[in-house]
Amino acid sequence: MQYYTNVRQRMPQLTLNLVPRTDVECWRILAREIGDRISITGAPASWPDGVTELVIEGITHRIGQDVRFVVWNTAPVIGTAAGAVGPWFRLDASRTDGTDVVPF
Repeated sequence: MQYYTNVRQRMPQLTLNLVPRTDVECWRILAREIGDRISITGAPASWPDGVTELVIEGITHRIGQDVRFVVWNTAPVIGTAAGAVGPWFRLDASRTDGTDVVPF
């Protein structure tokens, strides 16, 4: 239960407007899928720890006459330190003789 008490701040949704962005930025945003890990850069110093490292849980598109929005439902990266994964066992990344914790 040592990890249960470390509640993470949530940023439930990120709304991204594609209209003012470059083609490369739009392609990068539209290429994201559910389960992808994202990093928010340029966040203010007042943001809570760990809210810059998120996982996409859902994606919604809103299109209007002069707008094109992509909305990501997000969750914080789960780990013992805010914004850092682990120390749990990860398939294809951990070793059975390593120090990562197996949850079951």
